[in-house]
Amino acid sequence: MPHWAISILAFVALIAGMSIFLQIRTRQIAASRAGETFEMFSASFCREEVSLEVLWAVYESFESWNGKPFPVRADDVISDIYRMSDEDLDNTVLQVLAECNRKCPSVDQIESMSPILTIRDLMHFVAKCDYTGENAQ
Repeated sequence: MPHWAISILAFVALIAGMSIFLQIRTRQIAASRAGETFEMFSASFCREEVSLEVLWAVYESFESWNGKPFPVRADDVISDIYRMSDEDLDNTVLQVLAECNRKCPSVDQIESMSPILTIRDLMHFVAKCDYTGENAQ
């Protein structure tokens, strides 16, 4: 068999192995969080900091990230647990902002905010965004 064919097979095997590893890891994390609920998640936040509307929008976005119910924690590092790329995170942020009737901040405002690394960071980011005026509370 030519060397290039062996290299391709090895690469495919590596990708398949990583995919299986990540699926097993996700199942183990979910199993270790069995019984955790939205109420437990929301207790991680002060109601003065984050509204119930924002809590629900963010929780629902991440709870079903892999097509199956997944217990979300405030201190989950998004890139580690949910394996989101920056582009996927940007899309999720825009989706949550729309669900909460919040405006996307300007580039200047975004640069002055802390980076979004964890679910808690995302909550605080959305909570700082202004309402669009539609159904504003």
